[in-house]
Amino acid sequence: MAREEPQEYAIATRVLLRDRFVFALCSRRGPEDRIFRGLILVDAQGVCPSIGVLDERLFSTCYYDMSSSGVCYAYAQTGECRYGSRCKYVHVEGVDLRDSNSSTERSQTSTQTPLDKFFAKYPEFDYNSSASASREFYRMCNKFGWGKEDDERQCAHNDFKDALVQQFNHIYGTDADDLASWNTLCQIVRVSPIPDTLKSCRKAVKKTHVNIVDLIDTKMTGEPVTVFASELKLSEYTKQTGKIFPRDNAYAGGLLRYLLRRIMNPRPEVASGRKTRSKRTSVTKVTS
Repeated sequence: MAREEPQEYAIATRVLLRDRFVFALCSRRGPEDRIFRGLILVDAQGVCPSIGVLDERLFSTCYYDMSSSGVCYAYAQTGECRYGSRCKYVHVEGVDLRDSNSSTERSQTSTQTPLDKFFAKYPEFDYNSSASASREFYRMCNKFGWGKEDDERQCAHNDFKDALVQQFNHIYGTDADDLASWNTLCQIVRVSPIPDTLKSCRKAVKKTHVNIVDLIDTKMTGEPVTVFASELKLSEYTKQTGKIFPRDNAYAGGLLRYLLRRIMNPRPEVASGRKTRSKRTSVTKVTS
């Protein structure tokens, strides 16, 4: 009878080490016959870097030390540890580290904001999450040499606009009838005292002239939102800085749709300095 050759396979257990997953590479001749052969480091995209397979001498140093749960992986799986009492991890038998590491990965993902996720798609760009989102986007365009008409820039800009809308929803919510959301907006635009009714909050916010992108940036930069003296001044600022918030976006919630109004073409009566009242158009001062 011909000898059955060992079959190489990677066991399902994986541990996240920085930006790479680590798989234990084994040989087997039967369901219970597992022979450790080494480790394979694989990045988040499933690409094996040049380091390849680590030999067994590196196993204890690399594989043991990457346990993010504080539990000794070797002891949990085999009941033995070559370091014995000198091991810096807790010796607990029968612990499945897969769940704990998966939970860690889910936790890391859940803490990412929509803007974080957008910029994460461009790992070559060193994104500064504490800076203005618009400035970071334009800085990224400059880094990659994207002109205004480049397809790459257009595609990225569309995704960026979606991320902006989702970021607003993430910060302020989506319910136009939520008093807590309006109270937050009043606080951000420095309305004092903060009204205690929904109608009063809406009225107070509508009297202000602030840029919606600034409403998002303030949560990241810590800089106060600029309140402009007029809709015209706000329009000039928006065009100058390029902080133009997308309108009619599919991700816009009720609160955002309530706030969004025109900015590229402010009302003629505002631009000319006349204070006329239009019955046909209701314009919110808070704008994009």
